Amino acid sequence: MNRACLCIHLSAEDGHLAELSFDVPSLQGKTHVTNSKERALAYIEDEQLVALIIFAHTWTPEIDSILNHFQQRITFDPENIFVVSIEEDPTVMKGCFEYGIDQLFSQENWKESIPSILENELIAHLEADPLQEKIHSVGNALHSADQALLTSLSEDLKEAAKYNYVAALARGKCLEATGSYEDAEDSFKSGEKLNRTFVPAVQGLCETLILLGKADEAIPRLEKLEKMNKNSFNRKVLLAQAHIKTGDLQTAKSYLDQAASIAPNDPKLKEAEVAYLIGENQIGAAMKVLDETNNIGHFLASRLNEIGVKFSQSGKSDKALTVYKKAHRAVRKELKHKISLNAGIACYRAKQYENAMKYLKRSKAEYGSAYPKLLRVANSVKKAQAGGGPKS
Repeated sequence: MNRACLCIHLSAEDGHLAELSFDVPSLQGKTHVTNSKERALAYIEDEQLVALIIFAHTWTPEIDSILNHFQQRITFDPENIFVVSIEEDPTVMKGCFEYGIDQLFSQENWKESIPSILENELIAHLEADPLQEKIHSVGNALHSADQALLTSLSEDLKEAAKYNYVAALARGKCLEATGSYEDAEDSFKSGEKLNRTFVPAVQGLCETLILLGKADEAIPRLEKLEKMNKNSFNRKVLLAQAHIKTGDLQTAKSYLDQAASIAPNDPKLKEAEVAYLIGENQIGAAMKVLDETNNIGHFLASRLNEIGVKFSQSGKSDKALTVYKKAHRAVRKELKHKISLNAGIACYRAKQYENAMKYLKRSKAEYGSAYPKLLRVANSVKKAQAGGGPKS
């Protein structure tokens, strides 16, 4: 398999980028160098990357954005990420801590070390170790929203998650994406137990706890991490979501304001703002902000589903379908099938059977196959079409 390495130096001038290039024989010369966030994200999207090298004077929201995309698209394994601290700024060390990155180099020694590690350790290990290949496959499975592959990978990683904290993180992400939140909680807890300083597993656990209605268990973990590093945009948004879930909107607003001071244009902030407005029962205002939001995750998707269900159950199918239409456009790919299913149920309750079947067919296509709940709803719709009428 052709694999590439990406070097990113966002503050470098174009004329100095060539100084960052190097040869790794097993990469067949494929080392990309850029000083553009947009080009970096494009490389991550289109290339078979094996490693990411970030050159940083200080830690910035742009670096967070690139790393988040690399994890979701390529791999959650921090062994595939290298950071070169140009001025030994303390924010760079704290940023590495947030992602579990322990491969931190200076401006003076990186070129002596990183190419050798890539050639003799990382790439050789990836090619020879089936576990590394499975962990590396999780990013692609999440990106494609392949529910069958995510389920298969979660099973393949089950044993490894008991002794390998990165495997526990990757398995937890698979389970979260398929809606198996209780199992995801167990997997993230395994990662936390195996390495209590591995922040990605702890934050993955906190995300799942909030989804399961256990925000009170998540908040102390998040506050402990917050004391170690007060500059994490991702954690401030997560703390806001946790306090929204508990109904403490004042504290949630404080964390949202802090997050906005770090990265005011980050899509995750918009997502949290929608959840906050819903918490304040400002549904109309929330829907307007939702129109400006993309790629939203589990928290907001679950809240939007709840709103749609309430409208549907109270006989307001038109309002329910409006919410589902907006949600379906905005949610991440792996969450769309749930929105389509609930839209089908709303149509069933409104005796719009043909539309119900259209939404159910869309849900099946988005999931990749028929799943138990979809089959149960589809059978109810077919019975109603045959003259039995909708169930109460």
